[in-house]
Amino acid sequence: MARWKVAGSKCGLRTKPKPWAGADQCAFLSTHPRHLAPFEFLANTTEGDTKDNFHLRYVKYIVRDSITQIFNSYIECLNEERWYDLPEFVSFPHRINKGTVASPQAFGDRFATLARLHLEVDAITADEKTQRLGATITVDIYPHDKTQTKTTEREQILVWAANGKICQVATLTEKEDPRRQGSEPAQGPTSDLIATYAAETNPMEESKRLSRTELEDTYRAYIGCINAQTMVAELPRFCHPHVVHNARRLSLEEYRGLIQEAFTVVPDIVFGIDTVIPDERAQRVAVRLEFTGTPTGIMAGAEPTGNSGELSC
Repeated sequence: MARWKVAGSKCGLRTKPKPWAGADQCAFLSTHPRHLAPFEFLANTTEGDTKDNFHLRYVKYIVRDSITQIFNSYIECLNEERWYDLPEFVSFPHRINKGTVASPQAFGDRFATLARLHLEVDAITADEKTQRLGATITVDIYPHDKTQTKTTEREQILVWAANGKICQVATLTEKEDPRRQGSEPAQGPTSDLIATYAAETNPMEESKRLSRTELEDTYRAYIGCINAQTMVAELPRFCHPHVVHNARRLSLEEYRGLIQEAFTVVPDIVFGIDTVIPDERAQRVAVRLEFTGTPTGIMAGAEPTGNSGELSC
C-alpha cells in the first residue's frame, strides 16, 4: 500500500459536505473564504493506483477553524458589510461590551448607521487552547454625511469564542490617530503600532521562549510586584532596559516613574487582572485589567470626590 501526502490551501470542511466520487471513506473540500489555513493529510491507496488517478480508501483529516481564522473572517464581514454571513462566525444573541445584539440585521444597523467603517488588524494575540484572542485594530470612519471628514481611531479588542463561533467581544477605543509617531529626542521616533515594534522590543532567543503557562505566570508576577510596590527591586526581572509605552520609548526608570504616578493620585489603587491571553508563538500577552481605588489627587483633569471607583482597560 502506498502513502501519498496531499497538500493544498484555502480548504476545509463544508457545512454540508459532499464526498469525492468513488471514495469509501471521504475527505471533504471547500474553498469558503473562512478556511484560509493550509492543510495536508495522508491518503492510503491500493496497489496499482497512480498519482494522477487513484481510488481513495481512507482519509483521516479534521478541520477546526482557529480563533484567529474566525476573527479574521469576522473582520472581513464587517468591512464588506456582509451581515448575513455573520452567523457563520458569531453566535447570536451576541454580547458586545455590556450590551447584547439580538440578530445579524441588528448588528448591521448598529454598525453602519452613521458611517462606513474600514477595520485593519495591526496585531493579534491568540490562545487557541482557551479560544480567546486580543487584537489591536485601526478603524477608518467614513461618515455618510459628506460634509464631515474621515477620522481614524485605534481600538483594542478582546474576543471569546465557543463551539467555533465568537460569543463575546469587549472593546476599548482611543480617539486619536493611531498612526502617529511618538518620539524621544535621544531615541528617535517609535511607531505606535504593535506589529511594527514588537520584533524590536522583544528579541527572544529560541532558548528563552516561554510557554503559554510561563507567559501568564510571568505577567501575573509582574502585576504582583506593582501592587506590592516593589518595582525598584523587581521590575528588572520582567522588563527590558527600555520599554515602549504607547508610542514612547522609555528607560526602565522612566517607566517605573510613570507607574508610580498612579499611586500618587490613587494611593490605594489595585491593579486587578480580569483576563490574560498568552500567545506562545508571538511571545506576547493580551490583558484586560481592572483598576480600583479612591483618588486623592487630580486625575485626568478631574478633582477627587472621595468616592471609590473602578476602571477597566
